[in-house]
Amino acid sequence: MYNVEVFFRSRARVGEGPVWVASDKALWWVDIRSCELHRTDEHGADAVYNVGAPVGFAVPRDAGGFIIGTTDGLCSFDPGTNALAAFGLPTLAPGVRFNDGKCDARGRLWCGTMPDDEKNPEGALYCLTPEGLSTKVTDVTISNGLGWNAGNDQMYYIDSALRRVDVFDYNINTGEIANRRPLAHAADVTYPDGMAVDAEGGLWVAHWGGFRVSRYDPITGKETDRVDTGARYTSSCCFGGEDMRTMFITTAGQKDEADDPLGGSVLAVRMPVAGMKVGAYAG
Repeated sequence: MYNVEVFFRSRARVGEGPVWVASDKALWWVDIRSCELHRTDEHGADAVYNVGAPVGFAVPRDAGGFIIGTTDGLCSFDPGTNALAAFGLPTLAPGVRFNDGKCDARGRLWCGTMPDDEKNPEGALYCLTPEGLSTKVTDVTISNGLGWNAGNDQMYYIDSALRRVDVFDYNINTGEIANRRPLAHAADVTYPDGMAVDAEGGLWVAHWGGFRVSRYDPITGKETDRVDTGARYTSSCCFGGEDMRTMFITTAGQKDEADDPLGGSVLAVRMPVAGMKVGAYAG
């Protein structure tokens, strides 16, 4: 049993994309539908930045600020000045937006899109480097969680509509993926959403509609542990804190508060294992 605490009480419509920025001693996360980027410091004080469009993710840049994914494509954002600059790529079809994104150990940004109606495979998975943007996977319905193993030779990926976690062979030198295959399947009718990887290789997957974050074995794909969150729409998770042993969990306030009082809040739980550090964008 884990002791889940409220790190920041909120009624975020769709809290998502948590990332711990160690140099800032703060958790950054988004509320997709409210067009907001949040900075919640280690003491729970929260600052909000409205970016003017539904925002699926924000990842830090080595050069400062963030890369964010919105309905307008990829943009850079400087919280210090509120300056937002669109890259002009990719050109997204109407009704398609960015959802989740994460950087590999070399600073490549992997990020995916989805249609707002969540019905048809109109999304894709992209990889952004200083050399440009490339399309890696097509026919995606709900592009979601991403992660890599410690050896950087496997990449994990979730298209929530498939209700499973897939794994690719990964070439860290070139950023190429190959040999996609299923690894773990949701054991019920919930949808796997955001994901984090721990230092022992375990995959922690948030379950939308499932009140939990499940840990999957990276070899067998079997569920080996879980954190019961108490929030129905558990959306994503990341490791952070000074020792990387705190799991931060985002949720969505999709129901009345009386029905789901924790929905929309950011939760925190101390873990027996540390998490893998997530890279910043190198471009």
